[in-house]
Amino acid sequence: MKKKKKGLPIYFWLGCLLLYGYVLTMMFLEMSVEGMTYSWTLGGAPASFFYNGFIGVMGLNFFLAWLWVYLPERDDKRSQSSDGGDN
Repeated sequence: MKKKKKGLPIYFWLGCLLLYGYVLTMMFLEMSVEGMTYSWTLGGAPASFFYNGFIGVMGLNFFLAWLWVYLPERDDKRSQSSDGGDN
């Protein structure tokens, strides 16, 4: 009988590190680079609306949602095939 690991899997913590690392990096850059927040514009709107909106809100979160669904399913299939497949 295989012992089940306790706690959350490593890919959860790596995803959290990726997400919060991006947020903290962008926050640090916007606070420390002179005029970055509102002087860089794309079509009249501040560039931060675009890179935070597309990357931070949609892109990164969709990627992590896919990853956090895909990896557990892959692990389940791998564990079932190593156990013999019959339950």
